[in-house]
Amino acid sequence: MRLNHIKTEFLLSFSEGNDIGASVSVWKHGEEVMTLCEGFMSKDRNQRWSTETLAPVFSATKGPSAATLIYCLEQAGLDLESEVRRIWREFPVSGATFGELISHQCGLAGFDAHLQAEDYEGIITAIEQQEPYWEPMTAHGYHPRLGGYMQDECVRRLTGETLGQIWRSAIAAPLDIDFWIGLPPSEDHRVATLYPGKMRPEQLKDGFYAEVGKSGTVVNTAFRSPKGVQGAGEMNKPENWRPGYPAMGGIGSAQALAKFYQATMGHLPDSPFTDSMRAQFNARRVNGQDLVLCDATSFGGGFMMDPLDEAGEKLRNLIGSDESGYGHPGAGGSHAFADPTTGYSFAYVMNQMEVSVLPGEKVKQMLQ
Repeated sequence: MRLNHIKTEFLLSFSEGNDIGASVSVWKHGEEVMTLCEGFMSKDRNQRWSTETLAPVFSATKGPSAATLIYCLEQAGLDLESEVRRIWREFPVSGATFGELISHQCGLAGFDAHLQAEDYEGIITAIEQQEPYWEPMTAHGYHPRLGGYMQDECVRRLTGETLGQIWRSAIAAPLDIDFWIGLPPSEDHRVATLYPGKMRPEQLKDGFYAEVGKSGTVVNTAFRSPKGVQGAGEMNKPENWRPGYPAMGGIGSAQALAKFYQATMGHLPDSPFTDSMRAQFNARRVNGQDLVLCDATSFGGGFMMDPLDEAGEKLRNLIGSDESGYGHPGAGGSHAFADPTTGYSFAYVMNQMEVSVLPGEKVKQMLQ
């Protein structure tokens, strides 16, 4: 990982770009080797961005959420090869394993119901009644929002607590990881204000953006199931920080996310992740065209990986130095990953969002 290059590109996003506030953190073998903070928590420039600043990271939450589910499964004597119906009899896909659920293979990317994000019980009932959008386990398509509810329900049935509560008590608090899936009011003052990105004209021709704008498509339905907590304006409201939505509601710092990925590789003392858990994080389960993101994607145990071509070569280089890397981007440009081959982990969070499906241009430039 080229630290000087990362620093140069990070600073250029302020001097030549439109960044307002951001931070990047890089760790290696249990030690933080670079921390950069620049800019302000909001456009009024009253508070500088610091290592204590938190930001909503949307789908970058999926990494900590997947690790929490895998942790709970092992505590219960189960693993990703166990069938979901062992603990959730009403789950609509017969024979589906937890591994197939968190690698986006169950065809439950969206639902036909019209429900708001805070209606947890209604959403779980709607999932149980939903017909899959494609033949389960024959293809994969990103479950951008409902995947988190399904993981949360599994954790609740395993432990009696929410995924966010287990994340905090079993993983984040013991390791002093400043990342929250359900933010308490005491931390509100540290949260940066998000600002939406602007769509570029050429993006309107993109397959994903063309599909997401068409009512009734699988892509459109997936990103609107359920409604609410989708854009910067909604995620700037404290009432949307409390529930701890496991697919898109995490709030934290770059330092916290990079530290978390060190724990997933076993580089932190007292990490709760065993060898068997770590082996599941980047055991590649699907690779190829994604029916929802309209591009090639690949997933291990809930973590995104760089997709491979038919020769086994990486199609992108955004998640680690080789095919073993795993992590997850978030809407607007946040990004974090582990690189087991080198021992590095990387995380970037910001408050000026970009319109992008995968990591935005700022992160791509840093990781070139």
